[in-house]
Amino acid sequence: MLLASYVSTKAGDRCLKMYPVYWLTNTIATPIAFLITALFWCAVYEPELFPIDVNLYFVHANNSLVMLIDSFMVSHPFKWAHLIYPILFGGIYATFTVVYYFAGGKTAKGEPYIYKVLDWSKPSTASFITIGAFGLVLVTYALSYLLCKTRTKIHNKYCATQEDME
Repeated sequence: MLLASYVSTKAGDRCLKMYPVYWLTNTIATPIAFLITALFWCAVYEPELFPIDVNLYFVHANNSLVMLIDSFMVSHPFKWAHLIYPILFGGIYATFTVVYYFAGGKTAKGEPYIYKVLDWSKPSTASFITIGAFGLVLVTYALSYLLCKTRTKIHNKYCATQEDME
């Protein structure tokens, strides 16, 4: 927000110039964080391959916790019309995994995929996971929307003044 304040040229500018960038990234990051956590722990995590350590926790669990806290601390609204943005992001990522595979990309362990469930040498499995992930984007966006509505109801019940409600 400091950058947004700096970039804005009008002192009374209610919609800072950088705010749309924040809005877009938050609209994508919140449901995608929940999606990453759900998919990693349900479809990717194998205890024998991934011992739980701080890095694993921060990359695949803490992101959802941070976005959950952020959802209650920041009054960022969620609108159904903006569901397209996390879907587009997911489409870009899915396309990237296909290009990565066919371009000969390798992990540090020499594997030709980013995650085993997205191994495009097994297109039916990778396609199923990808389509399922798009369905889960709908679920995680709905959860984000419900968090937004819950936050607003709590605020209106316990914190709002008469002036806020008008």
